[in-house]
Amino acid sequence: MSVVPHTHYKNLSISENATPAQIDAAYEALMAKYSLPEYANDNEAARVREVLTISHERLSSQESRRLHDEWVALTRRKLNTDGSARQIVTAAPTGGWNATSNTRSAPERQATGSSWSIGTVVPLAGLVFTVLIFGWISKRADKTNASTTPPMQSTPPSASSQSASSAPPKSSTGNFATIATPANSPTATPLAPTAPPTLSLEFRPDLAIAAVTANVRSGPSAKSSVVRTIERAAPLQKLGVDGTFTQVRLADGMLGWVAQDLLIPHDDARRLNTLTASQYLSDRAPEKRLTTFDAAIMSGDAARQINATFASFSSPTLDMTATLTQLKELAQTRVIAPASDDAAALWYTLAATAARNSGNLDEALSNYLAAAEASPATGAHHSAVALAAYELGKRDLLLKHAYIALAVSPETTNSCLVFSLALASLSSAEQPREVAAANTLRLAIHYSRDAAFTVRYLRGLATKTTNPIVARAIATALTN
Repeated sequence: MSVVPHTHYKNLSISENATPAQIDAAYEALMAKYSLPEYANDNEAARVREVLTISHERLSSQESRRLHDEWVALTRRKLNTDGSARQIVTAAPTGGWNATSNTRSAPERQATGSSWSIGTVVPLAGLVFTVLIFGWISKRADKTNASTTPPMQSTPPSASSQSASSAPPKSSTGNFATIATPANSPTATPLAPTAPPTLSLEFRPDLAIAAVTANVRSGPSAKSSVVRTIERAAPLQKLGVDGTFTQVRLADGMLGWVAQDLLIPHDDARRLNTLTASQYLSDRAPEKRLTTFDAAIMSGDAARQINATFASFSSPTLDMTATLTQLKELAQTRVIAPASDDAAALWYTLAATAARNSGNLDEALSNYLAAAEASPATGAHHSAVALAAYELGKRDLLLKHAYIALAVSPETTNSCLVFSLALASLSSAEQPREVAAANTLRLAIHYSRDAAFTVRYLRGLATKTTNPIVARAIATALTN
């Protein structure tokens, strides 16, 4: 197991190879967070802002960052080669060491002697080694900055105590090293490397995980390393945003980044965490939200537009240009929809995806239905219900939700796909279905952002379907 020291990078929640722009962005986001009015009279928040400023200053200067990186590298090497030193370093000593010699001090040689017990030797060796390492780096800093930066002390030094072998910094709280202004230079920024103070603040969650599980990453990218995996409803405190990722604090104080599309407000997570999809549907049943929305579609302009477009679908020679124009007009048709419960829609959609991936299609359908109930005007929820209904042989659900999907999101691959499956499920007496189903599949391919993937999906569907109309419709669509 790799052990790492506490670093200025950790205070800013950035990687050790962060660019100057990333360092500035992380600092600005955290300072903005802890400068909100709610922290105006919070002494701990003031301390956090001070720590953030110190860390930003250390990493913004090329020379001080280089010195800090050297300290980090040497401390990490010591921690990970000494089997007993399994601890996080929170204070760096300032003892002296001859940087030009590999000769160890007498106490260090004695600590490694065979007459000592291993339980006593290793911790003492680790302490002494860290003291010596810090002193070596401090001397290098002194040489670089002798004209402007005197040796750093943990407390204001007296005239008789200013030497290269000062005592290690003492903590005012017991948890982190106090970084004091160097002697004789009240406003100077010390360059000597030291273990940074540790951030701490009252945990105030305002977000939570909506997915069954979610990865916490070291940076705002899907390529950043995963530092932890957390479960559904895990509370989080929002710190900032970078692109599609949100920087968060976990309940144990750990900082990281989570994809925004996996997060909902904390209060909503507490509400939904006790409701299964069936319970949610039951609680919302008296409102008849989906029923009302469906009736509005069937009796309004959307239904007339769909019926007109169906005539184009049914033509043996599809006029693609005219049909696309009709679908665009359909997309612009507005249907009054009830207010959506966006948090619930995301909560149950992610649960449905997890259930589908695990092979539990019935559970997936139940959660898709809850998502559609939560946000009736979102076509993706209805196309997901329709596809699951098709796979489970639930014809009535397929017909109902495929129609709604096309009405609210006509210019999408999934809406055209499930509408084609719905057409293929009709009996000959109900509709001329095979030509219409094939033409609708052609539209599905046209709207796809990855046509090659859609074609592969349709070929796979053709090999699994028990409906010959679907198989022939797919073959016709792929041929044309």
